[in-house]
Amino acid sequence: IRRPPRSTLFPYTTLFRSLFKIPDDLNPWQWAERNIDYGRAKHYDSDWKGPYQISYLPYLKEIMESCVDLTIKEVWVWACTRGGKSENPILTTMRWMLATCPPYAMAYVGGQQTKVEQFFEKRIIRGMALSEVTANLMKRAKVREHTVDFDGLCDLVISWANNKQIAKGDSYPVIFADEVSSWPGFKADTLRERQATVPFPKLIGVSSADPESRRGSDEDPIIQEWENTDRREYMMPDPAGKKGETFLFRLGGVETVDGIK
Repeated sequence: IRRPPRSTLFPYTTLFRSLFKIPDDLNPWQWAERNIDYGRAKHYDSDWKGPYQISYLPYLKEIMESCVDLTIKEVWVWACTRGGKSENPILTTMRWMLATCPPYAMAYVGGQQTKVEQFFEKRIIRGMALSEVTANLMKRAKVREHTVDFDGLCDLVISWANNKQIAKGDSYPVIFADEVSSWPGFKADTLRERQATVPFPKLIGVSSADPESRRGSDEDPIIQEWENTDRREYMMPDPAGKKGETFLFRLGGVETVDGIK
Protein backbone atom coordinates (compact mmCIF):
# COMPACT_ATOMS: atom_id res chain seq x y z
CA ILE A 1 0.00 0.00 0.00
CA ARG A 2 1.20 3.51 -0.83
CA ARG A 3 -0.45 6.59 0.62
CA PRO A 4 -0.33 10.14 -0.82
CA PRO A 5 0.89 13.01 1.38
CA ARG A 6 -1.77 13.86 3.95
CA SER A 7 -1.78 17.53 2.97
CA THR A 8 -2.85 16.72 -0.59
CA LEU A 9 -5.64 14.36 0.37
CA PHE A 10 -7.71 15.19 3.40
CA PRO A 11 -9.09 18.63 2.41
CA TYR A 12 -10.97 16.85 -0.40
CA THR A 13 -12.12 13.71 1.42
CA THR A 14 -15.47 15.01 2.65
CA LEU A 15 -16.24 16.62 -0.72
CA PHE A 16 -15.36 13.40 -2.57
CA ARG A 17 -17.65 11.30 -0.38
CA SER A 18 -20.53 13.75 -0.75
CA LEU A 19 -20.18 13.89 -4.54
CA PHE A 20 -19.89 10.15 -5.09
CA LYS A 21 -22.06 8.99 -2.14
CA ILE A 22 -19.73 6.18 -1.11
CA PRO A 23 -21.53 3.84 1.33
CA ASP A 24 -19.20 3.73 4.33
CA ASP A 25 -20.72 0.49 5.62
CA LEU A 26 -20.19 -1.58 2.47
CA ASN A 27 -16.70 -2.28 1.17
CA PRO A 28 -16.26 -4.45 -1.96
CA TRP A 29 -16.29 -7.86 -0.29
CA GLN A 30 -19.28 -6.96 1.90
CA TRP A 31 -21.15 -5.65 -1.13
CA ALA A 32 -20.23 -8.79 -3.06
CA GLU A 33 -21.59 -11.08 -0.35
CA ARG A 34 -24.93 -9.28 -0.59
CA ASN A 35 -25.10 -8.90 -4.36
CA ILE A 36 -22.92 -11.34 -6.30
CA ASP A 37 -24.01 -14.87 -7.19
CA TYR A 38 -21.83 -16.90 -9.56
CA GLY A 39 -24.86 -18.95 -10.52
CA ARG A 40 -26.21 -15.94 -12.43
CA ALA A 41 -23.63 -16.34 -15.23
CA LYS A 42 -23.62 -19.90 -16.59
CA HIS A 43 -20.53 -19.53 -18.76
CA TYR A 44 -18.43 -17.47 -16.36
CA ASP A 45 -14.90 -18.79 -15.77
CA SER A 46 -15.33 -20.04 -12.20
CA ASP A 47 -15.83 -23.46 -10.65
CA TRP A 48 -17.93 -21.89 -7.90
CA LYS A 49 -21.62 -21.49 -8.82
CA GLY A 50 -23.11 -19.95 -5.71
CA PRO A 51 -23.22 -16.69 -3.72
CA TYR A 52 -19.96 -14.84 -3.13
CA GLN A 53 -18.27 -15.92 0.10
CA ILE A 54 -15.18 -14.15 1.37
CA SER A 55 -14.68 -16.95 3.91
CA TYR A 56 -13.02 -18.99 1.16
CA LEU A 57 -10.28 -16.35 0.79
CA PRO A 58 -10.32 -14.42 4.08
CA TYR A 59 -6.82 -13.01 3.55
CA LEU A 60 -8.26 -10.82 0.79
CA LYS A 61 -10.49 -8.83 3.17
CA GLU A 62 -8.00 -6.12 4.09
CA ILE A 63 -6.63 -5.98 0.56
CA MET A 64 -10.08 -5.30 -0.91
CA GLU A 65 -10.84 -2.74 1.78
CA SER A 66 -7.59 -0.98 0.89
CA CYS A 67 -8.61 -0.88 -2.77
CA VAL A 68 -11.35 1.65 -1.92
CA ASP A 69 -9.70 3.45 1.00
CA LEU A 70 -9.42 7.15 0.09
CA THR A 71 -6.19 7.50 2.07
CA ILE A 72 -4.46 4.85 -0.06
CA LYS A 73 -3.15 5.74 -3.49
CA GLU A 74 -1.73 2.40 -4.71
CA VAL A 75 -2.27 -1.25 -3.84
CA TRP A 76 0.20 -3.88 -5.10
CA VAL A 77 -0.65 -7.54 -4.56
CA TRP A 78 2.05 -10.17 -4.97
CA ALA A 79 0.33 -13.54 -4.79
CA CYS A 80 0.53 -17.12 -6.01
CA THR A 81 -1.25 -18.23 -9.17
CA ARG A 82 -4.95 -19.05 -8.82
CA GLY A 83 -5.01 -17.08 -5.57
CA GLY A 84 -8.06 -15.00 -6.44
CA LYS A 85 -6.13 -11.79 -7.10
CA SER A 86 -7.75 -10.96 -10.46
CA GLU A 87 -11.26 -11.96 -9.43
CA ASN A 88 -11.27 -10.09 -6.13
CA PRO A 89 -9.02 -6.98 -5.90
CA ILE A 90 -9.60 -6.26 -9.59
CA LEU A 91 -12.96 -7.56 -10.85
CA THR A 92 -14.99 -7.45 -7.64
CA THR A 93 -13.67 -3.96 -6.88
CA MET A 94 -14.51 -2.93 -10.44
CA ARG A 95 -18.10 -4.16 -10.04
CA TRP A 96 -18.40 -2.45 -6.65
CA MET A 97 -17.29 0.85 -8.17
CA LEU A 98 -19.74 0.59 -11.05
CA ALA A 99 -22.59 -0.28 -8.69
CA THR A 100 -21.92 2.30 -5.96
CA CYS A 101 -19.68 5.19 -7.07
CA PRO A 102 -18.63 4.96 -10.74
CA PRO A 103 -15.63 7.13 -11.68
CA TYR A 104 -15.76 8.83 -15.07
CA ALA A 105 -13.20 6.34 -16.42
CA MET A 106 -11.43 3.11 -15.50
CA ALA A 107 -8.70 1.22 -17.31
CA TYR A 108 -7.89 -2.49 -17.16
CA VAL A 109 -4.37 -3.22 -18.44
CA GLY A 110 -2.92 -6.68 -18.94
CA GLY A 111 0.11 -8.23 -20.61
CA GLN A 112 -0.53 -9.68 -24.06
CA GLN A 113 -3.25 -8.32 -26.35
CA THR A 114 -4.79 -11.72 -27.11
CA LYS A 115 -5.09 -12.65 -23.44
CA VAL A 116 -6.46 -9.22 -22.53
CA GLU A 117 -9.17 -9.46 -25.20
CA GLN A 118 -10.12 -12.94 -23.98
CA PHE A 119 -10.24 -11.69 -20.41
CA PHE A 120 -12.42 -8.77 -21.51
CA GLU A 121 -14.99 -11.09 -23.03
CA LYS A 122 -14.90 -14.03 -20.61
CA ARG A 123 -14.39 -12.27 -17.29
CA ILE A 124 -15.21 -8.56 -17.52
CA ILE A 125 -18.25 -8.61 -19.81
CA ARG A 126 -19.71 -11.91 -18.65
CA GLY A 127 -18.98 -11.04 -15.03
CA MET A 128 -21.36 -8.08 -15.15
CA ALA A 129 -24.20 -10.60 -14.99
CA LEU A 130 -23.12 -11.75 -11.52
CA SER A 131 -25.07 -8.99 -9.75
CA GLU A 132 -28.44 -7.46 -10.58
CA VAL A 133 -27.06 -3.90 -10.44
CA THR A 134 -24.17 -4.47 -12.85
CA ALA A 135 -26.35 -6.62 -15.11
CA ASN A 136 -28.80 -3.72 -15.47
CA LEU A 137 -25.94 -1.32 -16.16
CA MET A 138 -24.65 -3.68 -18.83
CA LYS A 139 -28.04 -3.74 -20.58
CA ARG A 140 -27.79 0.00 -21.21
CA ALA A 141 -24.06 0.00 -21.98
CA LYS A 142 -22.48 0.42 -25.40
CA VAL A 143 -19.69 -2.09 -26.03
CA ARG A 144 -17.06 -1.18 -28.57
CA GLU A 145 -13.88 -3.06 -29.46
CA HIS A 146 -11.92 -2.20 -26.32
CA THR A 147 -14.32 0.08 -24.45
CA VAL A 148 -17.57 -0.14 -22.53
CA ASP A 149 -19.59 3.06 -22.21
CA PHE A 150 -21.90 2.65 -19.23
CA ASP A 151 -24.54 5.08 -20.46
CA GLY A 152 -22.39 8.12 -19.70
CA LEU A 153 -21.67 7.10 -16.10
CA CYS A 154 -18.26 5.57 -16.73
CA ASP A 155 -16.02 4.50 -19.59
CA LEU A 156 -14.20 1.22 -19.02
CA VAL A 157 -11.18 0.86 -21.29
CA ILE A 158 -9.02 -2.22 -21.74
CA SER A 159 -5.43 -2.10 -22.90
CA TRP A 160 -2.23 -4.13 -22.86
CA ALA A 161 1.43 -3.61 -22.06
CA ASN A 162 2.78 -2.40 -25.41
CA ASN A 163 -0.34 -0.49 -26.46
CA LYS A 164 0.41 3.23 -26.93
CA GLN A 165 -3.11 4.11 -25.81
CA ILE A 166 -2.30 3.56 -22.15
CA ALA A 167 1.04 5.36 -22.45
CA LYS A 168 -0.25 8.47 -24.24
CA GLY A 169 -4.02 8.34 -23.78
CA ASP A 170 -6.49 10.00 -21.44
CA SER A 171 -6.27 10.19 -17.67
CA TYR A 172 -7.86 7.44 -15.60
CA PRO A 173 -8.91 7.86 -11.95
CA VAL A 174 -8.76 4.07 -11.55
CA ILE A 175 -6.27 1.72 -13.22
CA PHE A 176 -6.26 -2.04 -12.73
CA ALA A 177 -2.91 -3.57 -13.74
CA ASP A 178 -3.07 -7.35 -14.04
CA GLU A 179 -0.16 -9.85 -14.06
CA VAL A 180 2.44 -7.09 -14.34
CA SER A 181 5.36 -9.52 -14.08
CA SER A 182 4.42 -10.91 -17.49
CA TRP A 183 4.55 -7.48 -19.17
CA PRO A 184 7.55 -6.86 -21.43
CA GLY A 185 9.49 -3.91 -20.03
CA PHE A 186 6.97 -3.11 -17.27
CA LYS A 187 7.19 0.45 -15.93
CA ALA A 188 4.76 1.46 -13.22
CA ASP A 189 5.56 5.14 -13.84
CA THR A 190 3.84 4.89 -17.23
CA LEU A 191 0.60 4.13 -15.41
CA ARG A 192 1.21 6.79 -12.78
CA GLU A 193 1.58 9.41 -15.50
CA ARG A 194 -1.99 8.69 -16.62
CA GLN A 195 -3.15 9.67 -13.12
CA ALA A 196 -0.93 12.70 -12.54
CA THR A 197 -3.81 15.18 -12.76
CA VAL A 198 -6.40 13.11 -10.89
CA PRO A 199 -7.24 14.25 -7.32
CA PHE A 200 -8.01 10.74 -6.03
CA PRO A 201 -6.05 8.26 -8.18
CA LYS A 202 -6.28 4.57 -7.48
CA LEU A 203 -3.71 2.19 -8.98
CA ILE A 204 -4.31 -1.48 -8.20
CA GLY A 205 -1.63 -3.86 -9.46
CA VAL A 206 -1.63 -7.63 -9.00
CA SER A 207 0.60 -10.42 -10.20
CA SER A 208 2.32 -13.68 -9.51
CA ALA A 209 6.08 -13.64 -9.80
CA ASP A 210 7.27 -15.01 -13.15
CA PRO A 211 9.72 -17.90 -12.67
CA GLU A 212 9.96 -18.53 -16.41
CA SER A 213 11.77 -15.23 -16.90
CA ARG A 214 14.85 -16.70 -15.15
CA ARG A 215 15.50 -13.48 -13.26
CA GLY A 216 16.06 -13.01 -9.57
CA SER A 217 13.43 -11.86 -7.10
CA ASP A 218 14.99 -8.40 -6.94
CA GLU A 219 14.31 -7.96 -10.68
CA ASP A 220 10.70 -9.18 -10.80
CA PRO A 221 8.26 -6.24 -11.30
CA ILE A 222 5.60 -7.27 -8.77
CA ILE A 223 8.22 -7.98 -6.10
CA GLN A 224 9.89 -4.63 -6.78
CA GLU A 225 6.60 -2.75 -6.44
CA TRP A 226 5.56 -4.69 -3.34
CA GLU A 227 8.91 -3.94 -1.67
CA ASN A 228 8.26 -0.22 -2.17
CA THR A 229 5.00 -0.41 -0.20
CA ASP A 230 4.44 -0.96 3.53
CA ARG A 231 4.87 -4.72 2.86
CA ARG A 232 1.82 -6.18 4.51
CA GLU A 233 1.94 -9.97 4.50
CA TYR A 234 -0.91 -12.45 4.58
CA MET A 235 0.30 -15.96 5.30
CA MET A 236 -1.32 -19.33 4.77
CA PRO A 237 -0.19 -22.35 6.80
CA ASP A 238 1.81 -25.02 5.03
CA PRO A 239 -0.41 -28.14 5.12
CA ALA A 240 2.67 -30.35 4.79
CA GLY A 241 4.72 -28.49 7.39
CA LYS A 242 4.80 -28.21 11.14
CA LYS A 243 2.33 -26.09 13.07
CA GLY A 244 3.05 -22.40 12.57
CA GLU A 245 5.17 -22.88 9.44
CA THR A 246 4.34 -20.88 6.32
CA PHE A 247 5.19 -21.11 2.64
CA LEU A 248 8.45 -19.57 1.47
CA PHE A 249 8.75 -18.76 -2.23
CA ARG A 250 11.78 -17.19 -3.87
CA LEU A 251 12.95 -16.89 -7.45
CA GLY A 252 16.34 -17.50 -8.94
CA GLY A 253 18.30 -19.08 -11.77
CA VAL A 254 19.92 -22.47 -11.88
CA GLU A 255 22.92 -21.18 -9.97
CA THR A 256 20.90 -20.22 -6.86
CA VAL A 257 19.75 -22.38 -3.95
CA ASP A 258 16.06 -21.73 -4.62
CA GLY A 259 16.08 -21.44 -8.39
CA ILE A 260 14.43 -23.75 -10.88
CA LYS A 261 16.71 -26.63 -11.77
